[in-house]
Amino acid sequence: MSVAAIVKKVEPMIVSIDVKGNNSEDQGTGMIITSNGLVVTNNHVIAAAVGDGGTITVTRTGSIKSLPATLIGTNPIDDVALIRINNAKNLPTMTFGNSNDVVTGDAVVAIGNGTRSRRGYAHGDVGHCLRPGPHGDCIIGDGHRDVEQHDSDRRRHQPR
Repeated sequence: MSVAAIVKKVEPMIVSIDVKGNNSEDQGTGMIITSNGLVVTNNHVIAAAVGDGGTITVTRTGSIKSLPATLIGTNPIDDVALIRINNAKNLPTMTFGNSNDVVTGDAVVAIGNGTRSRRGYAHGDVGHCLRPGPHGDCIIGDGHRDVEQHDSDRRRHQPR
């Protein structure tokens, strides 16, 4: 599948996230993982809303309407957070692959708001596995955040 086809396929499952706290705000990206609105994102994206009565809103691809969301849980060590789009139903959902199948040289695509501008994507490959398994696979897990290096061509592409 081409990079353009991958982007087109997953964009309906990607949301932009805006967070406002008492003294700070942030933006990021998340993936819809359940049809009733659970979204996985990074903890650093929602950190401004934790503990100080902040707000979280999400905007689905192709929409300009911001939807309120609620923080469900965080894991600051692994930089992961779970939010829920309030009153959501029948949403398209992301399918996760099996990290045991990842090997050096596999193609990867990253989609998001990494530069806080319009959504874009970067593509490249898995350039190095920091914890190789016995069959050339990458071992992923047990609390290590930096287990793989993804080498991008460093060009950000804007969908048309």
